[in-house]
Amino acid sequence: MKSTSTKYQRGYRYIGGPVVFMSLLLTACSGGTDKFKLEQAWLSKKYVTASGLDLGDASRVIKFYRDGSYAFFGPGGYNYGKWTEDANTQTIQLKPKKGKLEAIDAYWRYQVQSPKEMKVRIYREPLAPPAALEATMVLTAPGGKPDPDPFSPDVNAWREKPQQEEDLSAIRGRVLKYLRFLEAVWSYAEKQQVATMPTAWFPRPILMEYSNGVRMAYSTELDDWNECFYDSAAAVKGYQYLSGALREIQLLETPNRFERNRDCIEQMIKIIESRDMLQEKRK
Repeated sequence: MKSTSTKYQRGYRYIGGPVVFMSLLLTACSGGTDKFKLEQAWLSKKYVTASGLDLGDASRVIKFYRDGSYAFFGPGGYNYGKWTEDANTQTIQLKPKKGKLEAIDAYWRYQVQSPKEMKVRIYREPLAPPAALEATMVLTAPGGKPDPDPFSPDVNAWREKPQQEEDLSAIRGRVLKYLRFLEAVWSYAEKQQVATMPTAWFPRPILMEYSNGVRMAYSTELDDWNECFYDSAAAVKGYQYLSGALREIQLLETPNRFERNRDCIEQMIKIIESRDMLQEKRK
């Protein structure tokens, strides 16, 4: 396996006169906005099982970092780990270190479809025999500026289930971390100008996908939210912080749904930071 620090060098072959050569040289020096690179965020837009069942899935997100780490999110959780690439076979090896999603090593054999799209075939064996194919996935990269980064482990610290009961102050702090994560999500979507921002990769006690408004989730839609807290009672308190703040916001009227969502979250952060609504109720 090659080191992630050396795997993306591309050469330019001399194919013509001085004009062609200079054009290629300028493209190389400009950073090449149309250049394929793994080290960015990738959003899934299609997931097909080994049996050929097309799930049309857009619920997985992976971010490859330059330091050889990655963050992977999908239905049922997340994991963080290390990645390496064999450029000769176009194989990415994922070695999870933390989290409960995809807890064993994976080997992604990828094909470049365009500078911003790749198809990967997922295996659990390094030699990737055809019979061991687990699934095929198509991913797209929004590109653009890397900030804000809603995929970093630090921004997702609110996901880690506490090992002991938390008081109201700690629950409130966890809720604020979640809201700052959402602020990063919608700021990212707005700045990257993505056509659709997938949302199934994180808990959604607040449903913001709708074009005509925002609402709190029903109790049947909160299983993954509850998993972020010590117990269901703590999860309910976290939910109450969110619902109390949402009732007080003024939803921004704009055709840009990402801008509307970001503004909504920023208002909620200010409300919860300004006072502790649940502490007030206890007095």
